[in-house]
This record gives sequence, C-alpha cells and structure tokens, in this order.
Amino acid sequence: MGFKAYEDLVKRCASGPQLEGLIEESYEAALHDSRSMLTRIEGAEWLVAIPIEYHQDYRKEFFETHFPDREVYYMSLPDSDDIDVSQLQGYLEELSSRGALVVYDYMAGSDDLVGGLTSRYGADCTPVTEAYGREYGLPSVKHFTAIAERSPEATRGGVRMSIIDAIKSLESPELPENGVAVLSPHCLSRSPEILDEIWGIYSQQFEHLVEDHPSLQIQPREELERMLLDDSALNIACFEDGSVVALGYLVYNMEKCVWLDAAYYEDRVREKDKEVDLAYFPGIVVESSRAQQGGGYVDSIIKKIEDVYERSDRDGMQIVFQCTNVSETYIPKIVTDVIEKNGVFSFGGAHTDQYGAFKNFAEYKYRVKDLS
Repeated sequence: MGFKAYEDLVKRCASGPQLEGLIEESYEAALHDSRSMLTRIEGAEWLVAIPIEYHQDYRKEFFETHFPDREVYYMSLPDSDDIDVSQLQGYLEELSSRGALVVYDYMAGSDDLVGGLTSRYGADCTPVTEAYGREYGLPSVKHFTAIAERSPEATRGGVRMSIIDAIKSLESPELPENGVAVLSPHCLSRSPEILDEIWGIYSQQFEHLVEDHPSLQIQPREELERMLLDDSALNIACFEDGSVVALGYLVYNMEKCVWLDAAYYEDRVREKDKEVDLAYFPGIVVESSRAQQGGGYVDSIIKKIEDVYERSDRDGMQIVFQCTNVSETYIPKIVTDVIEKNGVFSFGGAHTDQYGAFKNFAEYKYRVKDLS
C-alpha cells in the first residue's frame, strides 16, 4: 500500500496537465534515505522534503552550478486538511539551522502551499533564467493549445483515409540522401543508427535550451523512443548527405508522453466539437551546426505534416505543446507563422503578438528558497 497510497493522494490533489509527485523508483529510494523528512497524510506516507537528486523531474546540475556545496531539498505538499503543521515547522527549523535550500513548484492559479508554509523562513533566491546572452525571467513552464483547421480554399486529395493510413501512404521505401521523409515506427525500429542520430540532435539541443532551468524538460532516451516508435506517431526528418539533420514529430497517443496526464488532456483540453485530432508537438530539433538555419527545416517539416493531412479524412489538428520561459518567446509565434503562411491550415480566433494563435492554458512556476 505504501507507494499506491501516496500515488492515489497525488492524483486526487493534482489539478493540471503535468503528472505530479515521484515515480515509484524515486519514492522508494527517497523513503529509505535517512535525510528525507516524512509525515502521514490521509493514510499515506508523504515525503515532505527529500534530497533533490531523488526527484526524477529536476536537474541536479542546475543546483550544482548555481548553489555549489549547498544542501538542496525538494519540498511538496498535497492540498489536504490532514496535515500536521507543527511537525512540518519542526522540519523547516531543522533545515533552516543547516542552511539548506528548498526547491518547489506549483501551478499558477492554485495555492502556493509550500511558499505559504515557508513564508517566514529565509528568502527567495530563484535564479533568473539566462540563455542566448539574455535574461528570461524566473523559471516556468507553460502549456499551449490551438486548433489548425483546413483552410476553405485548400485542396483535398481524391482518396480520404485515416491519419495512420495517410502516414503510411507517405512513407518512403528508401530514405533519401537529401530531402524530407516520413519515418515510420517500423523504419526506426530496424534503423538503430538513425535513432542514434536523432538522440544526438535532440539531447544537444534540449540540453542547451534548458541548461539554466531547474526542471528537467528533456526526456530520457527511452521515453523519446517510446514516442517515436508508437504506431500512431508522425515522425518527419530532414536528411543531408544521408544523415538526419532535423526532426519534427507529432504524438497522437498521449499515454506515450509519460510526464503528462493523458486524462486531463482528454477531459479538459481536447476539442470534441470538431473533426480534429489532438496532436502533442514536442518540438522540432535541428543539428547544432545548422541551428541558425532552423527556419528552413521548420518549413519543410510543417509542409510534410500538411501533406499527410491533405490525404486524411480529418478537418485539421489541435496542436498542444509546452515551452519553458525561454522557448515561449519564439516557438508559439514561429509555429503560427509557418502554418498560416502555407495556406493549407488556418487558425481561428484572435492572435496575439506574443503567442500568435496559441493560448496558454496552464503554467507551472519553479522556485528556490534559502532557509538559512
């Protein structure tokens, strides 16, 4: 019952698109570390504060860079009336006496429970995010959605088929030396060298993008491959001299995005009144030496996605993705501009200068507090 009771309590208290809490492996490891601080809430053993290295969604390197030689704890609380506040204050007194740092996150619009509990201890010391030679404010992650519908003037192919069949119809029997190709899960599963190239591009780009962000925001290789190898995945690669130099992919099976709550997307995000598919768009990655030419690759990949929909029986797609406080400054606008420029899809509703056609439906904030 140990982890199951904890997991059930986390699910009851969660209110946003990101899965919260610890995975079982992290929970069990932290539970058996004498440094972890426990309490009992609604019948579950709740880990109030744990050494940061046990949280699977945080980057230990971030804290080593910004706060070398400091004790760092992740702190969390469920929204429950069954909390022994005096016990928690005792834990805070102990952490304060040791000069420890506390890291926590919360969804904007919900109660900042840890912030409230620690309000009389120490001071906020969250580093401002730096990237590309400028500052981007305090670290956050935002989730976006927009519906791209087929433009009335866009032509339709003669044969109408499901998205999966449309993807299969555009698979290349042989991968090009130069050009754009749909990479089927079958193709990738028998081409480990291509998966190696993709992982190299992905890890380099995302590590650079999130190197000054406390949350991980980069998926382990096995999670990335689970998305790419799903039967319904739409993977599109740009090739130069026989090697992958850029990749874009859409995930239609939200269960493969293991850090997200698939039920939340189904119940609260998915557009049910239109013939569109919910498609999670993790991003477009470009090989580092070609990053300055990224716009051209984005255009090629989007055009191939449009080719798939030209053959499908769907009226469009509901695009969802997430951005850090760095990538939110350009990704939503770029995706809007490229899609609308091609004329196959159009976005209804008002646009903004900041996010184009996309609407922010959830935001998570990340904070660091010095308790000394």
